[in-house]
Amino acid sequence: MVTGAVLAALAAAAVVAVALWAAGARRGRALAERFGPEYDRAVRAGGERAARRELARRRRRRAGIEVRPLTAERRAAHAEAWAGIQRGFVDDPSEAVRAAHRLVEKAATERGYPDGERREDDLSVDHPHEIGGYRRACGTVRRDREGGAGTEELREAMVGFRGLLAGLLGGIDPVPGRPEGGDAPRPRGADGAGLRGAADGAGGAGEEGTR
Repeated sequence: MVTGAVLAALAAAAVVAVALWAAGARRGRALAERFGPEYDRAVRAGGERAARRELARRRRRRAGIEVRPLTAERRAAHAEAWAGIQRGFVDDPSEAVRAAHRLVEKAATERGYPDGERREDDLSVDHPHEIGGYRRACGTVRRDREGGAGTEELREAMVGFRGLLAGLLGGIDPVPGRPEGGDAPRPRGADGAGLRGAADGAGGAGEEGTR
């Protein structure tokens, strides 16, 4: 009788353990689908269980932040500012990258993301596929200030800033035209397809900074 009771208890414990493992695996798959490369980064930093806790914490924090859309006027203004920044890349890549960084930060502030050390975590919840490029771009800005970064590094930084800016602008197409009558650059999606120019033109010595 005792042996039977022990075996039954062990079997029940095994069932519970399997159920808990399965639930954790489902949560892990859901987070991996939701966060993509950001989930992989969190796993590399501390393992799957720590990654699940960290990303769940970010989602809870983000739920308490009121993120608001930009008006059409502000989207147009930011897109216009980006066009000017990327035109300036050919003449002064370092200053263009710093200006791009400031523009992304300004757009994030206007959207309602709190400033501070947790801003990247907050942004990662809504823009998990763009935040990695943004982080790398911020690292390039720091290296450039400390001793200078190469032109290719600065070009890649522009790509990273462009991707997050397009996400912050909401992928709206089109935005209002330029005051002088031309068309403002049109952000078409989270990949920054409508904010082209720096990546394509910065590397070519004989080309303009925008296309």
